[in-house]
Amino acid sequence: MTSISFLQISLIECLSTDDATGSDSLEARFDDNRAYTVSFGEFSAGDIKTTFDTLIVPVASRWLAIYDADPISDDDLIGEIDLGTDLDTERDVVVSNGSGSYRFVFTAFSSSDKSSLDDGRIIAIHSLRMNDAPCTAADGQRLDHSSKQNVPRTSDVERADG
Repeated sequence: MTSISFLQISLIECLSTDDATGSDSLEARFDDNRAYTVSFGEFSAGDIKTTFDTLIVPVASRWLAIYDADPISDDDLIGEIDLGTDLDTERDVVVSNGSGSYRFVFTAFSSSDKSSLDDGRIIAIHSLRMNDAPCTAADGQRLDHSSKQNVPRTSDVERADG
């Protein structure tokens, strides 16, 4: 199996929120491991975000689990994305748990050649959650959590294009 080196997310669209009231606090975890969590911020139905840093994928990771992070109760799994499918190709995937539904447009790169990536920062995931220690970019710069993304996994992954 080819390993995945980088994940470049170009769009996240909230089709519907998991929370009955208020917005979702969206985060992603590589291989459903809290040690590799990225926060995408708050989303309400209809919200679209298109500016994300490129993420370094932890070694041997294949899945991205998407969660609505809840500070008072357990986090709600929205779905999982298999990053190992169609490497080096832009994908358009919808993850849903019945109430929350999100569209992700992304490319998982098999190469460690940064020349194939768009300009921007490469982010190594070191933080557990949004309010924990800051993430660090590959160049050693500390990052504000509002510029990070999350990644989750789902067994019912649907393609938005059918």
